Amino acid sequence: MNYLDEVITDELNKFFGIVKNRFQREFENGIRNVSSELQTYITQGNKHNEIFEFIQCEKCTRYHFENEKHVCNMLRGKRNA
Repeated sequence: MNYLDEVITDELNKFFGIVKNRFQREFENGIRNVSSELQTYITQGNKHNEIFEFIQCEKCTRYHFENEKHVCNMLRGKRNA
C-alpha cells in the first residue's frame, strides 16, 4: 500500500505542478496584454489628453469617473451594494 500511496502522491504533484504552471503562464499573458493595451491607449495621440478624475458619490460613497454616468445604488434601493 505504501508504494501505491507514493505513486498517487507523485502523480498528483505532477498534475498540480502542471496546473500551477499553466495558471501562472495565463496570468502573465493577461498582464502583458493589459499592459500593451494601456500603452497603445496612452500613445494613440492627442485624442486622449484629458485627465481622468474619480469622484465619490455622497449618497452611496462609491467612486466613479468624472465623465461616467453614475447610477447611485441608494436610488436603486441597494444600501450595501
